[in-house]
Amino acid sequence: MSGFLNFFIPDKLKQEIEVVSYRNSSFKVSSNSMIFLDSKLGEISIILPSNPESGDTIILMDYNNTWNLNNINVIPNNKKILGKNENLVLNINNIIVILYYYGDDSKFQWGCVPLNFSFE
Repeated sequence: MSGFLNFFIPDKLKQEIEVVSYRNSSFKVSSNSMIFLDSKLGEISIILPSNPESGDTIILMDYNNTWNLNNINVIPNNKKILGKNENLVLNINNIIVILYYYGDDSKFQWGCVPLNFSFE
């Protein structure tokens, strides 16, 4: 894992990452995954896990600088993202989004941290 990402990724995920993949179409994501998303061909919808555990992490990365061309829609699957019962729309190029599950009792449930990785 690159030094840049290594700084921001929680230790639990570094040890337990299960899936690293490239996607260009809609899908249901697994907990503790890192996904490179390319929306050049169209909008992508991601369904979060229905039974996440506290500490679960999902990392989404803009693979081809296309998120402003076609959105990434993160569907919370009966949970909250940043305390809201609505989809999270990602539409900015050159970002990494880290989703972290705080637990069912948390006001936020899924927390979200966007990181810009543009080197221009």
